Order: sequence, then C-alpha cells, then structure tokens
Amino acid sequence: YEMLRVTGVQTCALPISLIPALVACSVPEEDFPETYGKAMCKQINKCDKADYESAYDDDDDCRDDWADVADFILDAGDLLGQTYSEEKATDCISELKKASCDDFDDGDYECEVFE
Repeated sequence: YEMLRVTGVQTCALPISLIPALVACSVPEEDFPETYGKAMCKQINKCDKADYESAYDDDDDCRDDWADVADFILDAGDLLGQTYSEEKATDCISELKKASCDDFDDGDYECEVFE
C-alpha cells in the first residue's frame, strides 16, 4: 500500500496495482468545500471559459467562491439536522467531474451530500 494524494486534499492508502484504476477517494466533510470548489472551477473553465475569465481574477478566486458555496450548503444541512454522507459527497464530486459540458450547463448531474 502506498499513500496517494488524489485531489490535493484527499489521501488514500491503496495497493499500487489499483492506483491506475482509481476514480476517487472518499471526501470527508472538512475537505468537501475545497474539493467542490476545485471541481466546479475546472468544469466552468472547461465549459465556459469566457465567463470564467470575466467572473474570476484567477483560479484561487474561483475556488474560494465555490468553496464558500459548499460551506453554505454544509451549514444549511447542519441547521436542518441533516447528516453529511462521505459516500454521497464522493459521488457528487465524481458526477461533477465527469459531467459533459451540456449536462453541466443544464445542471444535469447528481450532487447530494446528505443522508
């Protein structure tokens, strides 16, 4: 087993033979905002570069904005007594990353983070 940093914030211990097939590790609640911010910005930049460049000063600006959105989602869930699900959050990030630009623009991807 070797430690592998997947997205900059997630670390997983996996057999070396599985690393090429790795899709995603679980996303702990404390890592969700940063992970979500990175995934959203990558999609926005890929699918609508002109809007990305006009809306954000740089990558950090974009990630900070979307991390704030994710923090708001988590805070709202806490206020409503909902329980964060690492599995659902991991699926959310995975769906977001693999969404086509058409699906992304239409919001046609699953992104639930609560039980």
